[in-house]
This record gives sequence, C-alpha cells and structure tokens, in this order.
Amino acid sequence: PFQAPTARLTPQPFAPHLTSPQPPPPTSRTTIMVIHSMERPDSASGSARLLAELAEVRAGEPKLATLVEKLEASRAEMYKVQDEYEAAVRAQMKAVKGLSSSAGARKKALKGAKVAETESEEEAGVEMVLEGLKEAKGVVQQAKRFMPVSGGMFVEAFFGRNDVRFHNKKERIAFKEEYERFKQHVAPIFLVLCLVCLVFYNAKWLHMVTQSLLAYYYVSLALRENILRANGSNIKPWWIWHHYIALFSAIVLLTWPDSPSYSTIVMKVHLYGAYISLLQIFQTRYQMARVYALRSLGKAGELDVSNSDGPQFHWSESMRFLYPLIIIGQAIQLYVALSFMAAFVNRPSEIQGLLLALGFFAMFLGNFMVTAYILHKRIKRRRDQERKTHVQ
Repeated sequence: PFQAPTARLTPQPFAPHLTSPQPPPPTSRTTIMVIHSMERPDSASGSARLLAELAEVRAGEPKLATLVEKLEASRAEMYKVQDEYEAAVRAQMKAVKGLSSSAGARKKALKGAKVAETESEEEAGVEMVLEGLKEAKGVVQQAKRFMPVSGGMFVEAFFGRNDVRFHNKKERIAFKEEYERFKQHVAPIFLVLCLVCLVFYNAKWLHMVTQSLLAYYYVSLALRENILRANGSNIKPWWIWHHYIALFSAIVLLTWPDSPSYSTIVMKVHLYGAYISLLQIFQTRYQMARVYALRSLGKAGELDVSNSDGPQFHWSESMRFLYPLIIIGQAIQLYVALSFMAAFVNRPSEIQGLLLALGFFAMFLGNFMVTAYILHKRIKRRRDQERKTHVQ
C-alpha cells in the first residue's frame, strides 16, 4: 500500500529568535537591591555622606566662637582706648590753648613796659614758651588724625553729627574706588539723557527726570567728597563748592515752568550738558591714569582722587588735547549764563533766569580761574625744568 514518505529529521542550527521565550530565572532579594542601587543613588550612603559633611562643618564652630570672643574683647579694648585717647587729646588741646593765650598776653604786657634786665630775661622766657607751644601744637595736630569727624555741615544735614572717618585702610580705599566708579558710570548716562532730551525737546517730563538725576548726582558727589576730604583726601574746596552751585542750579531749573523763555533756553542747556558729559568721560580717564601713575611713584596719597590737581607737572599729548576742550566748555558755560540773563531780561517775572545766570556765571568764573592757575603753574614748572636742564 501507498505510504507517505516520512520527514527526515536533520539537526538545525541554534536560533534564539525562533525558540520559545524562557521564563527568567528567579532573582534573589540581594539581586533586586543591586539593580535598584544602579538605577538610583543609595539613600543610606547619601545620608551618611551628608552626616559626615555636617560633622565637618560643626567641627569649625569652636574656632569661630573663639575668634568671635577674641574680636569682641579686642573691640571692647579698642573702644576703651579710643575714649581715653579722645579725652587726652581734648585735654591737651585745652592746655595748649590756655598756655598760648597766657603767653601771648604776657608778651604784649612786656612790650609796653621798660626793658629791664629781669624783664629782658622774662621776655626771652616767653619766647621760649611760644616756640615750645609751636611744637606742642604740631604734636596735637598730628595726634588728632584719629579723632572723630562729622564731615561738615552738608554731611551733617544727611547723617547727623556722626563719625565718618574710616579707621581701616581697606575701607578708605574701597570708598575712594567706589567714588571713582560712580563718576565713570554716570557720565555716559547723562550724555545719553541729554541727547534724548535734544531729540524730544518738547517732553518737559523727560527734562525734569534728567534734572532730578543731575541733582542726585551732585548731592552724591558732594557727600562723598566731603567724607573723602575728612579722611585726608587732597580734594580742593572749590570742587565741592562747584557741586553745591550745580545742585542749586539743577533744583532751580526743575522749578522753571514750561514757558516760552524756558523753551528758548532748554536746548542750549542740554547741548551744554552733552558736551560736558563727553568731556568728563575723557577727562576722568586721563586724570585717573595720572593719579595711578603718581601713586606708583609715591607722589600721591591713597585717597587722592582724579578731580584734584596736585603740583606735579605732566605735559602730555592727552593734556594738549584736553585743555582746549576744557576752555571751550567754559566758554559755552559763559554763553549759557548770558542766555539765562537775556531770558530774565525779556521776562523778569521768571526769577529762575536770574538765579541760573548767577549760578552758571559763578561756576564759569571758578572753573576758569582754577584752570588758568593750574595752566600757569604747569607752564612755569616746565620752564624751570628746561632752564635747569640748559644750565646742566
């Protein structure tokens, strides 16, 4: 009978994808913990690490507490010595003043009397006392450098009669550097504001914002420079007075109503402000470089600032470029002062024109005299140096 041929079984190569899925081998609890530890950080080891860091942080507390106690004790001792020092300086000043008054009165009495031998000896003794008092006054003046200072009436109006002296050198230098940075950052801002005011010349509110910022700027400069001067800076008194006058002018300009006179003068004011702001950017860079150079040579103090002019002579290309620009700026300042006066003449009811004319003329006069004096001094010093070189 017919039989179907049987299939011949031959060995096939292993093919994993053709085999039926096998159940995973049973995993133990240890294997599951290892897998989970690979997927996320171990909370136990993390907390142990944090506890170790906490212990390390707490280990520094005893040293910190010791330093705090030491600092408190040192400051208490310092305040005690400061009180004793101030009392001693006041007593010495009073004694020197009293003796100086007595010696002066005795000298006047001896001048009116006939010169006898005893009186001549007494007069010589009085002269010796007066000579000794000069040295005593110098010692007291030198000792007064640690006495509290309030910075003057302007600073007292804001801070009261409090000490503004920095006893730490680091604090003095940081305050001076912050003052320099403040001037550097504000000048470009005012340049942009003045240019914007020239574009939007009818925007009275924008003019008021600019003048308000200008008032803040001069208040800040006056405060900082008074404090620097109280700490030994070489800032000339004229610059501080200049800031007072500029502050007064900014406040007066704020009160000027939007009238025809104001409209005719405000463009000139903003043109002058833009020019002065640009000039200040160049001038501050030159003066700061000059002060740093003098300080490196030991010819300037740590609190000498860039807007003060010392006796050192430096005739450079920057100076040849700056002085004509400074004189042009002062001429524009005089022109603006005359324009304010003309506005007041045309409309006498607006007193702002007269006040601003006086303020701008005062600033022009002071700036011009200071510039002329410095220029004359530098030219004279240059000629003396050339003469010495020629003789040698």
